[in-house]
Amino acid sequence: MAINEVNRLVMQTEQLIKKVQAILDDMKARDLVVLDVTGKSSVTDFMLIASGTSRRHVVSMASEVMEKVKAEGVQPIGSEGQESGDWILVDLGDLVVHLMMPDARSFYDLDACGGTPRKMLKPFPDYADTFTGCGSENAGLGRSWLSGIQQTPAS
Repeated sequence: MAINEVNRLVMQTEQLIKKVQAILDDMKARDLVVLDVTGKSSVTDFMLIASGTSRRHVVSMASEVMEKVKAEGVQPIGSEGQESGDWILVDLGDLVVHLMMPDARSFYDLDACGGTPRKMLKPFPDYADTFTGCGSENAGLGRSWLSGIQQTPAS
């Protein structure tokens, strides 16, 4: 692939990340974190993780993200978890969005998947630079997705 093509794809991904961040900021998402998992995941280059205040809030955020990115010409590859609202995954290709209730987020600990924190529209938590593992040992929604993450051993 030519350098110009790579640069174009990187710019498109950066614009998509900013668009989703803005959507979630408007929807009052909490604890928004973007992780660069390039080279650590076989399924995506970036993960965006955010919490909702209720299951209805999580479902609404996922619906809004899917609707607004479609309006921008981005077709989501898939999504899962809308039925329960505890954890909704929206697959946008180079960006996978995880919208979670705080309890599910704490239990699955995706924030610790070893990715590099990215600059945020909102400040990210102090622990964002201490990733040492990933909660993939937890069964349930997203387990197949988590299997694509290469874990970083704890020091």
